[in-house]
Amino acid sequence: MKKLLLTLLFTFTLSSWHANAQLTEDFENGLGNWTQEYVSAAVDWSTAAGNANGSVPGSNSGSLNASFVANNYSGNSTRLVTPTLDLSAGASYDLSFYHTQVDWSGDLDVLTIYYKTSAAGAWVELVNYPSAVYSWTQRTITLPNISGDYYIAFQGTGDWGRGVTLDDVAVSL
Repeated sequence: MKKLLLTLLFTFTLSSWHANAQLTEDFENGLGNWTQEYVSAAVDWSTAAGNANGSVPGSNSGSLNASFVANNYSGNSTRLVTPTLDLSAGASYDLSFYHTQVDWSGDLDVLTIYYKTSAAGAWVELVNYPSAVYSWTQRTITLPNISGDYYIAFQGTGDWGRGVTLDDVAVSL
């Protein structure tokens, strides 16, 4: 009886968490229905196991993560954009994710996060990470100006670092 009760409790808890999640992405199946917007040149986000030189040897969880590597000093930038998110059901949502960005002798790629409240809306900067991050680090950001047509963009900007990596992205109440 205890086993059955614990199993039911665990199942209810897990289903309640997923019911509150508007987005969960571990990149195990590629970039899925995310889109890419080129800001400067055409350098794509892709999936990988870790970063460009292996100094981050694997993903935060599973075997793949998202990765942006430009391999130049040209400042190439591309936004990895979530599918449309309907955030109208709650008063407040958090974006959480893990990321790394390792420098190469002082050269560093940069991650900037943007949001917009409609498909035709303008991107608004949420946060910028201009410092090296040598191991998987979780970030949590409370999203502003929520709407029923919401988008989040992870912009990688290359400056000959070891790449920007993302894993385990979630948007939840």
